[in-house]
Amino acid sequence: MELNNLRLLVLWSGGVESTSLLLRLLSETNSEVFAHFIEMVNPEGRGGAETRAIQSLLPRLQSVRPFNFSSSLIRLHDGQARGWDYAVQYPMGLFVMDHLRCDAVLRAGCLEDDWDHVSDGLGNVRFIRPDPNPGASHLRRAKRLAASLDDGRKPERVAPYLPSYQLPKAKHVEFLGDLFPLTWSCRRPVGGEEPCGKCHACLEREAASRGTSLIPEIAELLSLG
Repeated sequence: MELNNLRLLVLWSGGVESTSLLLRLLSETNSEVFAHFIEMVNPEGRGGAETRAIQSLLPRLQSVRPFNFSSSLIRLHDGQARGWDYAVQYPMGLFVMDHLRCDAVLRAGCLEDDWDHVSDGLGNVRFIRPDPNPGASHLRRAKRLAASLDDGRKPERVAPYLPSYQLPKAKHVEFLGDLFPLTWSCRRPVGGEEPCGKCHACLEREAASRGTSLIPEIAELLSLG
């Protein structure tokens, strides 16, 4: 997908990948950029930490090039509701995309996302199987979005998969430079404030900050690059 001369929506969480994508669009394209942050009040308790990351990053990114920023709040914590983030974020992204008359909704990822992992929550993470078809889960979500539109738009147009943004996490970290410490990764912050240092996101972040990966194959890829 050509990323110039468009109106593009980024689902921005304040994390490494989405911030890297936003920075690249601002610095490497001439498209009108819209960033939407969805604060999730959920059992993991990371909504406040992500909000603080967004607040720290926003003026720095606006100084690269002005862009449009909006946010929404969703509560998944009270009662028995236990929705997965993406199950809620993608329909919300579609609503925002249409409301703002954007051409597409974008999200970024890292190659580590294409591996299944098992974690005991105590700092022990085992990666077990690479996805033989990277981007497949993204396409499934995009198809659901396109079906909701009911106007014939193709999934690839609504939420295009961008292989150039599916980088090893360490490459995103390298691109972000001094913005990286302002991003947030932890899935289960202690008291909603401090990174736990034990979840897979914390461990991936620590490895990426050292220029490598928890996954040997990606570490080898980084050394070859």
